[in-house]
Amino acid sequence: MLYYSTATLATISRPIFKGYDCMTIVALPSTFSPAKFVARGNIRRLMPLMLIGLLMAGINPKLSAEPAAASSGMLPPAEYPKLAQLDWHIDDQHAGCGGFYVNPLQIKQQSHSEALQASADASAIEADKLLFSGNVLIQHGDISLQAEEASYDAEQQQLVLTDNVIIRTPAAAFGSASALFDIDQQSTHMQEANYVLHQRHLRGEAESIRRSADHRLTVEQGSFTQCQPGNQLWLLSAKHLTLDSEEGQGRAKQAKISINGLPVFYFPYVQFPIGNARQSGLLFPNISNSNSGFDLAIPYYFNIAPQLDATFSPRYHAKRGYITQASARWLNRFDSWNIDLAYLDQDPVYAQQQASNGNPQVDANRWLLNIQEQGQWGKHIFSEIDVIRSSDRDYLRDLNNFSLSSSRRSHLHQRAEFNYYGDQFSAGVKLQHYQSLLDDQQTNATLLEKIPEWYLAFQSPTGPFSLGASGRWQESHFEQQQYADIHRRFGELNIELPMQWSGIRLRPSIGVQHLNYRVDFNDPIGTNSEPEEFTSTAPQAALQLDLLLENNDGRKLLVPGLLYQYRDADKNYPHTTAFNGGLDSELINFTIDQLLASSPYSGYDYLAETEQVSLYVNHRRFDSVGHETLAVTVGQIFYLDNDDDQMIGPQNSMWPGENQNNSSAIVGELTTSLSPAWQSSLSMNWNPHQEQLAEGHWQLAYRGQEKASNILNMGYHYRRANQQSSSLGQTVSEQTIEQADLSFVKALSPQWSVIGRYQYDAIQKRSNEALAGLTYSSCCIRWQVVYRDALVYRHDNQQQRRDRSVFLQVELKGLFGIGSKVDNILSESINGYRSNDRQNIFYD
Repeated sequence: MLYYSTATLATISRPIFKGYDCMTIVALPSTFSPAKFVARGNIRRLMPLMLIGLLMAGINPKLSAEPAAASSGMLPPAEYPKLAQLDWHIDDQHAGCGGFYVNPLQIKQQSHSEALQASADASAIEADKLLFSGNVLIQHGDISLQAEEASYDAEQQQLVLTDNVIIRTPAAAFGSASALFDIDQQSTHMQEANYVLHQRHLRGEAESIRRSADHRLTVEQGSFTQCQPGNQLWLLSAKHLTLDSEEGQGRAKQAKISINGLPVFYFPYVQFPIGNARQSGLLFPNISNSNSGFDLAIPYYFNIAPQLDATFSPRYHAKRGYITQASARWLNRFDSWNIDLAYLDQDPVYAQQQASNGNPQVDANRWLLNIQEQGQWGKHIFSEIDVIRSSDRDYLRDLNNFSLSSSRRSHLHQRAEFNYYGDQFSAGVKLQHYQSLLDDQQTNATLLEKIPEWYLAFQSPTGPFSLGASGRWQESHFEQQQYADIHRRFGELNIELPMQWSGIRLRPSIGVQHLNYRVDFNDPIGTNSEPEEFTSTAPQAALQLDLLLENNDGRKLLVPGLLYQYRDADKNYPHTTAFNGGLDSELINFTIDQLLASSPYSGYDYLAETEQVSLYVNHRRFDSVGHETLAVTVGQIFYLDNDDDQMIGPQNSMWPGENQNNSSAIVGELTTSLSPAWQSSLSMNWNPHQEQLAEGHWQLAYRGQEKASNILNMGYHYRRANQQSSSLGQTVSEQTIEQADLSFVKALSPQWSVIGRYQYDAIQKRSNEALAGLTYSSCCIRWQVVYRDALVYRHDNQQQRRDRSVFLQVELKGLFGIGSKVDNILSESINGYRSNDRQNIFYD
């Protein structure tokens, strides 16, 4: 082998390029001129070394007398390799494609030298050109060029390559019959070419390809597809095609899309993404068909600025007409905003329904508004705004069949919060309003406005044998149609001294709570229309003791413990409806967490007098790497002073009842991790006084670890009917709940999956939701078809109806698709579901 440099002549050594054991390697500076080199007589000095190199390589030193290329251009087409087949790595388990592209240039050590490094079976100097023949390999920076013949023109700074040309870059590879590489411009022109973009998983062919220094490809009479080699399910071909990897987009003129060789779409001009960069254009259309009618929405995306974009979505509903939908997003250094708006002019179905209900003059113009904001104003200040409002209470039920949870809402909230979170102090203010989707009577009874609510809290650092303190002051101003103004003030102060020894943890605390109400009535209730006020101050104390029993290897832990709580509160609350059951508080479902809770209610509506002891035991097991495999907790609350009712309003049988039992229900919880894929949980509430199960939940979950992930969810939920109090003292007669739930995603192969869910209500003897679907996903295409039969209801238990819908999603990967909402539906119905495919978007 011969290595030449303007500085020195290096020693002869064996080739360093794998697979080229017989070659000549020449490294040339960009200013090298063969003519000047020969004219100076240097060729005579170099000839002995050239002969020695050729003999050591074991080849005939005779060179071809024919030039490798013409002085100014390309040679006629010859054989060229198919890069897609060369770089395709077969792997049956890879994303349903059967393989993936591997760029050999990324495996080899890349050279960053600006000098040309060339090797070949033979070389010659003729006129102003250096000629190479046989297994030619040229390296320039991170570009590798291979061919059977090549010529280097030092004056033009060009390389001409012919026969089996392969050009590789870190992101792409090209195979062609001939190619011209301009060293100064760092551009390449190829004839009769094919190409592979490895990271984009794209391949294509063309009569000619130009590659510029900025990695932009200009393709004439070319095509591309994301299908694996040998599969031509879809193909985009165009007279002129531009692929810009830097911008992440492609442009095509006079383009057509063929499915299995059959042309199905034609576009005079089209833009499409080849990456994840945002750009204006059409998004996936959303298509569904149900007993409510055919529904089609075609969103158009506007990439206005890096921090601002918008979407306009004309929508057609077969029975209700045209709906205008729009959304916008704005991001700045402090916060982000999302705004969604929908408007339907004169809904004929809604107008007919209202007329049949005796409301012929009702406004049939329907709309929906949603505003969301999340912000961080510095290190400690956070803001959040969430406002959703509709023209009428049935809008979401009638016009949002993609989300069952939205269709089943009982109210829409409008909320704004600003909070400060420091190391020890926090503060905040909240404004809250509701729009009820129920009838007027329930609206008056349950929903209040907070205008406003503010709080101030602190928590000092604490640790073993370190005195700690915490406190909170909160003022709330409620407005409600019947009661006008309700003011509530709540304060709490606690001091604690946690202590810990080997195997013992002790946490004593003392404190005080304060509560004040004032009600200014709008209308008289009975004979009392004067303002009512109530104040109570309650001292409190608590003592928690835990024993930490651990085995020698640290893989088993047993923690028996108790919590004693005492609070002396005034129970003589006013008997107005405003107080009876609280303002914004609800009875918390009795679970393991409530064993250590200081109140059975959420919120700060009243001070519960109590003297009680919670007894509990917790057992946990761990595997050899510290992962928890088993956790069991059982506990019960014992009431030491039950002379008086500790509850406001009707009771829940899991808490102490009207008969003043001296203990709560026995609550237990079991979670197991059978393996990294299998998880199970069981929770039960047993009422020992009535000797019956009050509540029980069982869940089993499987998450497949394989690439074609499988999902299984099984559940059973039971809750016995209870009398519970709700906001503003309304008694809710809760029905017994007994439901079974099954959902799954089963991969039949790397490409095919079946999807299903069935939720059955044993009390009502009906299915709440039945869903079945089929999914196919490969390199080329992804499609899903889903059928759903679901119960859509209002919380006032009137006008129950079922929604039966068929949803379709089809995606030509790397190009476009329809029906992007199907993934949202499956994510809502099947716990753990997520799409493994990148969402590609079609732009026009």
